[in-house]
Parts: sequence; structure tokens; C-alpha cells
Amino acid sequence: MEEANILQTQTPEPEAPDAKKHFSRIGLRLFIGVIIMHAVSIGSALLCAKIWPQIAGNTTMALVASYIPMLFIGYPAMYLLLKPLPAEQPGNGQLGPKWFFMFFLMTYGCMVVANLVGTLVGALIETLFPGTVAATNDVQTILMDGNMFVTFLFAVVCAPILEELIFRKLLVDRTLIYGEGVSIVFSGLVFGLFHGNLTQFVYAFVIGVIFALVYARTGKIYITIALHMMLNFIGGILGVLVIKKLGAEDMLSGLTDMSDMSDLAAMAELMQTHGKTFILLACYALVLYGMVFAGIILLIVNRKALTPRPGKLQIPKGQRFATVICNLGMVLFLVLMIFIIVAEIVGLNL
Repeated sequence: MEEANILQTQTPEPEAPDAKKHFSRIGLRLFIGVIIMHAVSIGSALLCAKIWPQIAGNTTMALVASYIPMLFIGYPAMYLLLKPLPAEQPGNGQLGPKWFFMFFLMTYGCMVVANLVGTLVGALIETLFPGTVAATNDVQTILMDGNMFVTFLFAVVCAPILEELIFRKLLVDRTLIYGEGVSIVFSGLVFGLFHGNLTQFVYAFVIGVIFALVYARTGKIYITIALHMMLNFIGGILGVLVIKKLGAEDMLSGLTDMSDMSDLAAMAELMQTHGKTFILLACYALVLYGMVFAGIILLIVNRKALTPRPGKLQIPKGQRFATVICNLGMVLFLVLMIFIIVAEIVGLNL
């Protein structure tokens, strides 16, 4: 990664004696922050539903009612909780346009593959435990049914800025002293769990790891914010815009309702009715899958340059899990987030 000029290797020093306490403090603050976020979100949604019962059937207003309190109360609370903890200065590397685009492709490719894995795991859970909902998430409904401007504002503008400040800048700065490996995996894990959904957890974890590495090497949070914005736009908003622009909702609905995909007569009738739309949509899909293929190849080719580098302090390999995870604060946070994910699967919708 010669163009990136990213963070020189540091000389390892002995393990920090208070590493376990440090991660426990982080976990406890994350635990409290998530409780505050869910409390203000659920409280606001319930209050709005009582004042305006029709809000339950309005995807856009339901999103606004739950997200605005998180925007002005939840995220700031999380930021203030984590900010006082001791931090390490990240790298100061430069990331040129070529590497920026390459990182975007690598992240997009990994996201699509991880999303497929998460969906398959969710489908398996739904098969083994009938009545559960593990292979889908509310984002799909919001994107298709919500107001596009409001969705764009929250998903492409607000979320990337707030999430990068908390899950990259704050978390990476406060864990980078133990090495990039520990820091980026920790950031990805917390970011994935924060989404509170099994399918989203899998791909958000992968995204979080890559973005954390970029930030750790460059120290420039605006780079990961830009990457995050591009990813959310192309991975979510653009697809919906294309579908609506082409008028492909009926065709996709027909494919979804088709019980037997081997019914050639029904398939031919559908293609005759929506032939042009199908071709254009297929071309769009080919471009996206070409990006996925290119991203995976780039990741394989550049894997050595992306190898995590050691930090100033080292946690011995056999003690990393016990140090980072097996402490009071992180156990509380993990139990809470696992409960939220399981609750969503069984339909409690916290």
C-alpha cells in the first residue's frame, strides 16, 4: 500500500496491567449507552403512538419518531460516556483516490457476501424454529415503503457521521494501543451487535472491521464517513431508486409470488409483460456483482498490506479473549445485545 503511506510498525511493549479493566469500562459505558438509546427510542415511539395512533401504519413517521430522539439524545449520550476514557492517537497516513475506491470495492464485496451468509443462517434458524424471523430486517421495509428523502437523510447522512464518530473514532482511539488486530475486531464486533439484528450483525461486523482498519491507518474519520455514506447509498438507496424508476415493483412481486420457479409458462408471461424492465434490472445487477467480484479479488491481492500491526502494548494471544470479552462491562453489554437480537428473532421487536 505504497500510496497510502499508512502508519509505521510500532515496537511492542509489555502488556498493560489494566487492560481488562479498560475494556470493562468500555463495555459498561456501551451497556449504559445502549439502554439510553433504546429507552429514548421506544419511549418516543410509544408517546407518538398514543398521541397519533395512525403513526403505526406510516413507515416514515415511525422512523422519524424513533430516530430523532436517538439523534439528539441517544448518540450524544453514548459519545459523552466514551469520550473521557484514555485514547491513543491513530496513524496519519494519506489515502489517495485509488486506494479510497479500492477500499470501497473491498468493503462492498465483503458486505454482499456477509449479507448472503447472514441471510442463509437466518433462513436456517427459521427452518429449525418455525415462527421466528431471522432472515430479514426492518431496513428492507423502511427502504421500500418510507419517504425517500427522509430515508436518505437518516441512512446516508446522519447514520454514517454518528456511527463513524462513535464506533470508529471513539472505540478505535481507545483500543488501538493494544494493536490493530484487537482494535479493529473489537470495533467491528460492537458495531455489528449495535444493529440488534442477526442479518445486519454479520455484514455490519465485516464493514466495521474494514472501516476501523482504514481509520487506524489514516487517523482521518472523514474518510470512513465518506466510505460509509457511499456504501449506504449504493447498498440501499440506489437499488430502491432503480427499482422505482424502472417500475419494477410489479415484476419483483410477481417473481416473489411465483410458487414454482420451474413454471416456464408463468415465467415467460412475466418476462413478456416486463421484458425491458427485466433486462435493465439484470444489467444493473451484473454491474453490482461485478463490483463484488472486483472487491473480493482486491482483498485477496492486498491481504498482506492489510495485515493488522502490533500496538504499543501487547495482550498475549492466549489471553486476548479473556481480557477483551471476559470482564464485567463487556459481559453486560454482550448479554444485553444478544437479548435484543434474540428478542427480534422471536418477534418481541424491542
